[in-house]
Amino acid sequence: MAAFSEKGINIYNLIRKVVRGEHTERDLAQTVDLFQKLALSYLRYLQVFGKRIGGDRSDLVSELDDIALDCIAPLFRRDKQGRFVILRSYCGEIL
Repeated sequence: MAAFSEKGINIYNLIRKVVRGEHTERDLAQTVDLFQKLALSYLRYLQVFGKRIGGDRSDLVSELDDIALDCIAPLFRRDKQGRFVILRSYCGEIL
């Protein structure tokens, strides 16, 4: 992990805590916010290249925020034991 910046290490540790179920509500909120920002960045990137994202809402910024949340929502579904199954399947092996 020496190649990561301090911020990168903090993000790694945050996601690791959520995947392992050792997180606080604040940790979870920060992780959701991080993933939403990543999704939102990608949606904006697609728009730059001509993809039409969103419907007819006049407040496109908040609509993109909503779409980004919809994109990441499956990652944060829990099983009966409260674990984030899909997030664990993506990240669990490396964390």
